[in-house]
Amino acid sequence: MEAKLDDRPRSETAPPAAARKDTIMTQLYDEDVEVGAELPSLTKEQSLKAIVMYAWGSNDLADGHYDYKKAVDRGLPDVFGQGAQTAGYMGQMLSDWYTPGGFLRKLTAQYRQTTEPGDVLTTRGEVTRKYREDGQNFIDCNIWVENQNGQRVSVGQAIVSLPSRDG
Repeated sequence: MEAKLDDRPRSETAPPAAARKDTIMTQLYDEDVEVGAELPSLTKEQSLKAIVMYAWGSNDLADGHYDYKKAVDRGLPDVFGQGAQTAGYMGQMLSDWYTPGGFLRKLTAQYRQTTEPGDVLTTRGEVTRKYREDGQNFIDCNIWVENQNGQRVSVGQAIVSLPSRDG
C-alpha cells in the first residue's frame, strides 16, 4: 500500500502545511520586511518517536538518542535529541516564512544544549539586515530554538533572498 502525504504523523503544535496558508501561500516580498521584524515562530513538542525517527533518518545511531538506560548510565537525565534536528526546525520555520518565491541562501547553527522528550521547542527569528547585491534582495536573520524554559538550545544565522514587487 502506498503512503500518502496526509498519512504522515504530525505534531499537534505544528499543523500541516495546508493549515499554515498565511505563512506559505502568500508571497513575501523584500518590501514587506523591515530590520528588527520578528519571524513567525514554529513550535514543536519533542517526542521520543521524533528523536528516534530523526536518528534513523540521519544515520546518527548513537545510543544516547534511543537507549534510556545507557543515557542515564552516562549521567544524562534522558535520551536526547540531535542538534541537527533543531537546525531542521530552523529551516522549516524559515521556509514557511519565505515560500513560495524566496530562497534560503545560507543557514548556520550552533547546538548549545540537548533536548529531551517532552520539551516544547519554539523556533524564533529576527531580521538583522537587508541589502541588495548582484541584483538580488538579501535578508540576514538571527534564528534560534528555545525550550519551554526560554533557554536557547540552538542558535544560528540565515541569509534569505526575496523577490521584489518591482521584479
